[in-house]
Amino acid sequence: MRKAIGFIVLGLLLSLFAIILIIQISYYAIKQDIDIVYYFLLMPSIVLIIGCLILRHGIRLKKKS
Repeated sequence: MRKAIGFIVLGLLLSLFAIILIIQISYYAIKQDIDIVYYFLLMPSIVLIIGCLILRHGIRLKKKS
């Protein structure tokens, strides 16, 4: 049970961190009028996907126990 809650918290924190980074990078790109922002958004998007996968794993572990 603790392991499942740990995975859920870790997944939520990673996802929240990635969403904040995406918002900050997008705001900076709009403010500075940068066109090539896709390269900067690639890493937070990967972190968001990993966070969602960890969250899903934690939810599956919690359902089993």
